[in-house]
This record gives sequence, structure tokens and C-alpha cells, in this order.
Amino acid sequence: MKEEVTKRKTPGMLAGGIALAIIVASIVVSIKLQFGTQMSVFVGAVVAVLVAMVMKTKWSEIQEEALAAIAKCGVPLLILTLVGILVGIWLIGGTLPTLIYYGLSFISPRAVVPLTFILCALTSVFTGTSYGSIATMGLAMFGIGVNLGIPGTLMAGAVVSGSYFGDKMSPMSDTTNVAPAMSGTDLYSHIHSMLYTTVPATLVALILYVVLGLRYSGTAFDSSTIELMKSTLSANYNLHIICLVPLVLVLVLAACKVPSVLAMGIVPYQLPGSLKLAEETLKELEDYDVVMWEKHGVFAKGLDVMDAFDQIDVLSKSAKIYIDSKCMGFEPDGMSQEEMAEMTKAFNLPR
Repeated sequence: MKEEVTKRKTPGMLAGGIALAIIVASIVVSIKLQFGTQMSVFVGAVVAVLVAMVMKTKWSEIQEEALAAIAKCGVPLLILTLVGILVGIWLIGGTLPTLIYYGLSFISPRAVVPLTFILCALTSVFTGTSYGSIATMGLAMFGIGVNLGIPGTLMAGAVVSGSYFGDKMSPMSDTTNVAPAMSGTDLYSHIHSMLYTTVPATLVALILYVVLGLRYSGTAFDSSTIELMKSTLSANYNLHIICLVPLVLVLVLAACKVPSVLAMGIVPYQLPGSLKLAEETLKELEDYDVVMWEKHGVFAKGLDVMDAFDQIDVLSKSAKIYIDSKCMGFEPDGMSQEEMAEMTKAFNLPR
């Protein structure tokens, strides 16, 4: 019996445009029906899969491409998780409250609008989150501006635009990490390319906020609201200039183009307990605190046992996030029969 071979169709310009329009329309309709953002995107993904199957694309190919795309998001997913933890730590530790406290010290009626834009931008650059910046620095500055008689719409614009500037340019932002991961470039090249459009837009916005802010320079200035906010911050958080060190560290590491998630050393497979494994591990430890042994385990160094354990614990959680991002579709190579035989002989393992 002759085997029938189904030839995969390559869509032309018209077919591709129609397919894209159908996918976009499905997402828009889902949003209009109030399915929610996540469910609307899922509907769009389902429609995209159906379109691909109509084009005679095999399910195995669709699955392979989907898993490859998810794998590229492994580091951004890790960054998103770590940034959430980081913002919470900075809030409890006093870093963000200290930034807000000293930012409030520079408030004046004529400068409050542009200062709101600048402070929200700085906060989002440090934290990598626009929503978090709006909910912290943005909320404080919005309340002050409204109490000074500045229209809420103008203050909201300064808060949102400043927060989104920092979120777009921050090396800790999830979206800023996802874009280069999916397009195949590195993080800082992506940020550098965005400067050509972001910096001019930022300067124009800042000039407009300065001009608009001057219209309210004659507003009566009541410092009681600001003093109340500062006293509330002082009573509930540890405020000290030292608390700003993590923010400075973020800027320094970004200037040095250090990756948002530090890498680890990888030692190719060597016989466990062998001299070669020790030599390769020591070589990697010159640059890294954590070394992963291929098909064997992991080694970490630290100031003490608990410090080393913390390094491994972070690695373990990172590995879990990465594996989860593969949606259980990734099949590890595993150890070869020769490698298993070598280990069985070296350690007298049961066959």
C-alpha cells in the first residue's frame, strides 16, 4: 500500500495576512466579551494552532515550536519571580520608603509635576515594575499634587508615563527581558536600541511637564500633607541613607552590563570523585560561586555551610521554574550506557 505524504502548505502574503487578522480578531472579540486578558490570549493561541493545522503543519512541529518559545522565556520568568521577591524585601527593609522619603523633601509647587515624572521613572528603573512604581511613589506624588490644586489628570499622566519609562528601560523588567529572549539578541543591546526612541520622547514629555507645572507655581503650598507622609514613613519603616545602597548597586551593575540573573559554571561530565572533576570544578570556581556537574550534581562555595546551601537552594528553585516553563515537554538526554557502566564499576552499584 502506497504511503500518502501530506505536504505542508507555505502561506503566501495574502493567506498570512488573513490568518493574522483572524487571530487578532479572536483576541479582540474575547476581550470585548470580558474573557480576561489571559483567557483572550489563550483563545488567540488556540486559533493560531487551528490555522497552522489548516496549513498542514504537523502537531509535533507545533508542539516543538511552542516548547522552544516557552524555553526562551525561562530567564524572564525567573526574573519576574525574583523581582516580586526583591520589591517586597526592599519595601520591608526600608529601601523604597527611604527613596520616597527623600523624594518628598524636594517637593515644591512649581516642580511637583516634573518631579513626579522623574521619581516614578527612577523607581521603576530600580524595581523593574511599572505597577509597583505607580502603587508606591506614584500614589504618594499623586496625593501631594492633588492637594496642591494640580489637576488629577495631569498628575496621573506624569505618574504613568514616568513609571512606564523606567519599566521599559530597566534591566530588571520582565517585558524588557522577554523581548530580546524571543528575538535572539542580548538584553543590553535591546535596551541600547530603545534609547533612540525613548530618550527623545522622554525629553519632550519632561519639557511639557515643566511648562505645565509652572502654571501652578503660584499655588499656596501647605507642607502639612508632606510632613504627615514623612512622619508616617519614619514611624513604620527603617529610614537611612544606607538603605539606598541596593538602588546604587542596581545602577552600577546595569552600567557594567551584568546579566539580570548571574550565570553559573558548567563542568562537562567527568567520573564522580575523579581528579579531573576536581580540577574542572576549581577552574570554574575562579569565576562562579556555583558549579553544576553535568549528569551528576552541583557544587557551591560560600562564607559558611549555610551560605553555600543558600546558593544551591536558589539554583534548585531556578531549575524548577525553568523546568515548569517547558510545560513537561522537555525530554533530557540522560546518561549513556557507557557512562552508567563506568559509574556502576567505580562505585560498585547494583546492576
